[in-house]
Amino acid sequence: MYVDNHANEANIFKSQSQSRLKDLGQLISSEMDHASSTCNPRQLAEAALRSFLPLLSDHDLPSFSVEQAAYARRLVYTDPRGRFSILVLRWTQGAKTPIHGHNAWGSVGVYSGNMGCQCFDRIADGENIESLKMTLDIKIGRGDITSVNPDPEGIHSLYVEENNTAATIHIYGMDLRDDPQCINVMYED
Repeated sequence: MYVDNHANEANIFKSQSQSRLKDLGQLISSEMDHASSTCNPRQLAEAALRSFLPLLSDHDLPSFSVEQAAYARRLVYTDPRGRFSILVLRWTQGAKTPIHGHNAWGSVGVYSGNMGCQCFDRIADGENIESLKMTLDIKIGRGDITSVNPDPEGIHSLYVEENNTAATIHIYGMDLRDDPQCINVMYED
């Protein structure tokens, strides 16, 4: 179950301790501004996330409620030029996303807990998807970073490992201010 918890995101940085996520966003924006046109923006975002993830503490992540066996997201930064957005997701025990892809590149860093990611290939006949085949089940934990290509290459489902809760930082190559859900291409409800 998903809860859209991005209300009042303009006030997300009232707490000085949460400014590290804003700093992460500003660093990525600056790197993109100064990078050559051949630079891969996902690689820039991953490198910045890799350097910031070990520095974060519980006080750096926004606090918001999550229902049992669910996950919720909070938009914490969008690049002023709309090139990417950063979200924090909190996961409770038993949470799992529907199978989905994304409309842009993405990078995910695990702040706490243990997650799983099931990857799928499309079995298609022309334009019609006949089925999805699970090809990989990846386990990731605190400090790990993974990435996803835009749909249809990056079809996946994220889930919380058994008896666990988690918090993750997601960076997507898209402006999500108006609709954080527009990043998703759903393959199941």
